[in-house]
Amino acid sequence: MGLMADSQGHLAEFRFQANKDGKVFIYYTNRMIRILTGNQARSFIGKASQADQHTIQMMMAKATGNFKRGNERLSQSHCEKEADHARSVSG
Repeated sequence: MGLMADSQGHLAEFRFQANKDGKVFIYYTNRMIRILTGNQARSFIGKASQADQHTIQMMMAKATGNFKRGNERLSQSHCEKEADHARSVSG
């Protein structure tokens, strides 16, 4: 299985940062999208310390929810542009 891709086929750009309080912050394209705490954070850090980069990317995708299915939501501005385009094409 290859690296995760978004709906446009771009490779996922997940990264994480663990702080001294034991929280894990997961970022996607430099935007924080999830915070893991407690047992979830400890489990993630333990598994990530033993995993390769591909596996860590998959773990972060799974931890964020909808990213694992490729149905992440589009931004409001993108949706508005699509609607404008559809109206201009239809008449």
